[in-house]
Amino acid sequence: RYVVIGSRATGSQDPSCVPNVEASPNVDVQVVHDHFPALATFAAGAERGRLWDLMVELFPPYVEYQRCSEREIPIVVLTPCGPARRAT
Repeated sequence: RYVVIGSRATGSQDPSCVPNVEASPNVDVQVVHDHFPALATFAAGAERGRLWDLMVELFPPYVEYQRCSEREIPIVVLTPCGPARRAT
């Protein structure tokens, strides 16, 4: 699984990928040279807390981004649901 943070720095609105995922959770993902289909879901509850802590450990400015925003910064989990293929 992969984790995407919808921070948009300290912006008051979600980045455009958030409503796109809400409308259609079946996404195409590319990580370096691997390209694969995935299901995007929003982390909630204990899972969101655990992932948030992990992401803050990797990138501490997320704490300030959240403090400056009135919205809860969304966390999207991408679960591969098909074979990876080499991107060209």
